[in-house]
Amino acid sequence: MKMNRRKFLSYIGCSCCGFILPSCTSAPITKRSQLKIIPESRLNAQAAEIYEKIKEKEKMSNDKETLASIKNYF
Repeated sequence: MKMNRRKFLSYIGCSCCGFILPSCTSAPITKRSQLKIIPESRLNAQAAEIYEKIKEKEKMSNDKETLASIKNYF
């Protein structure tokens, strides 16, 4: 069975839409549309891992005045 080019491209297009459409969501704050290829749980796990590595390398500041101003800013 020989498939013509137009039929092949329509199959590829439909399969791509089947992958992309469920991944489209809106951002919670801005309500803008976005494509989520990587699940949020995986992103959070990677962010936590990177944060732990940074905590190991960097020292915490002992300057209480600067820390207080940062806490009050946020």
